[in-house]
Amino acid sequence: MEKDQKPPTVSSPGQRIALMLFGVFLTLVILEIGLQTAGFVILAVQQYKNWSASKNGAAYRIMCVGESTTQGQYPRFLEKILNAQRIKTQFSVIDEGLSATNTDLILERMESNIRKYRPDAVVAMIGINDAGARHMPAGFNAHGQNFFQALKTYKLMQLLGLHIQAKWGEKKQEAPGEPRPGVLPVASGGATMPQPAVVSPGDDSFYVKRGMELNAQGKVNAAKFAFHKAIRINPGNSDAYFRLMWLCEPKEQQKMLERMIEKYKKEFVLCPRESGDLRMLFVQLIAMHKYAEAEVLLKALMDHCHAGWISLFAGEVAAAQGRYDEAVVRYKESIELNKPGGIIDVSPYFGLAHVYRVLGKFDLSEDYLARGYAVAPQGYASVTVENYHKIKKLLDQHGIRLVCVQYAMRNIEPLKQIFPADQRQNVSFVDNERLFKDALKKYRFEQVFRDRFAGDFGHCTDLGNTMLAGNIARVILRDVFGVTLLEEAGAH
Repeated sequence: MEKDQKPPTVSSPGQRIALMLFGVFLTLVILEIGLQTAGFVILAVQQYKNWSASKNGAAYRIMCVGESTTQGQYPRFLEKILNAQRIKTQFSVIDEGLSATNTDLILERMESNIRKYRPDAVVAMIGINDAGARHMPAGFNAHGQNFFQALKTYKLMQLLGLHIQAKWGEKKQEAPGEPRPGVLPVASGGATMPQPAVVSPGDDSFYVKRGMELNAQGKVNAAKFAFHKAIRINPGNSDAYFRLMWLCEPKEQQKMLERMIEKYKKEFVLCPRESGDLRMLFVQLIAMHKYAEAEVLLKALMDHCHAGWISLFAGEVAAAQGRYDEAVVRYKESIELNKPGGIIDVSPYFGLAHVYRVLGKFDLSEDYLARGYAVAPQGYASVTVENYHKIKKLLDQHGIRLVCVQYAMRNIEPLKQIFPADQRQNVSFVDNERLFKDALKKYRFEQVFRDRFAGDFGHCTDLGNTMLAGNIARVILRDVFGVTLLEEAGAH
């Protein structure tokens, strides 16, 4: 009788643990490679398009700068429209838009972008994210599509550098007599108010700025780490919290929204001038169709909020669900409650303008838009004006034309006032007000805009971006080439 075969040797506990850890490590490596590859492809496609445009020496190169209303939006339509014209010039359009950026970072990157792309013209639709702006920050509803862009080795070095800075900052923070940073003030629309020019690595504002810089460089993981650090230093820094949320994927956003709702339900007592971050939360809930959650939060804040804000938020929730009669009542309540001496805010006027436009009552819509602009004139923040002048000075040194684009629905005059008549040499202005107002008499709002983040307008749909690109093309062709845009080329 043959002896039974010897059973396999049972691994020792140490070997089993090592084998299990190796399996986990291998799984993580495979997952990381897949995610890094996906992110790399997204980033590489945009960079390749820009690189290809910059290498076409025979083409007239146009670099577009701006926020989320620019990145991946109208530039792709602009190149197509321009190249459909019956002129001998070929056009290359470079998209250097960046979600949730501001004019400080746009200016900071301008010199290197000029060297990299050698543009003949720069198209700038900028300023909506600057300090003191009366709107929701651009990019608020955008998900972080480039979440896994950064190379792992570089990311590790970046995170290590930030960690060392954080440790040094924490020690500095504990120094006797040095005050702890407080809650950053928030403007009525959610944009951060002007901060001190000099910040140390121990300040939460240092990490917000660092996170914005890293995001501008496409290093999203490192940017998220920086925003996390700002929140750890100062849990009340709403700017850092929402900027972090913009970079998250939908599942992460959901978790962060739930935590934010609990924060407001349990801890927050609203002061009229500190409503921006709360409004941002309502806008995000509405954008994600979380109407039940918005109603719960609204009820929880009834005893803490100024009645004008409660009416405004209730109007926003009702309008989003198509309860337009209720929305009109609540928006008007908000206006009545926001009398002189109380809260003065443009949002209920824009809300009524939107509802009346949906209902086809265009005269009333125009009337409330005008009232809204009268309450909060659409002037530019001082930092925007200053940075526009610096950008123009830099472009003048290189002989590059500046094309200043006003946002959809907004009046062009405040933009023109940035540059007095004697400073408008080699400058063009693109007026989009009447174009979009007329379009909204023909199309539904959601056919032109994907959202209403700015109150009177939002991020454009393909139709809206085609309109915007066509208008920009019309001005470039007129001012630079002395020709008229062919309407059949795609402009509306």
